[in-house]
Amino acid sequence: MAVIGGSRLLWGPALGAVIFFFLKDLAGNLTEHWPAMIGVTVIVVTVLMPAGIAGTLAELAGRLLRRTGGRA
Repeated sequence: MAVIGGSRLLWGPALGAVIFFFLKDLAGNLTEHWPAMIGVTVIVVTVLMPAGIAGTLAELAGRLLRRTGGRA
């Protein structure tokens, strides 16, 4: 869960837990091989977003704030 959400931010593992259980329920309804789908998700997130989903979202928010000059 910390890998999916990211461990750099306090709310990263919590976000990872929400995403994990959402994917587990969704994939569990589709197939009995849901652990494989979770594994693929962990691999994809690790390769494409090394800081996790929370870290990536925080980075994008920082870029947006810098681009707008601090105005949200």
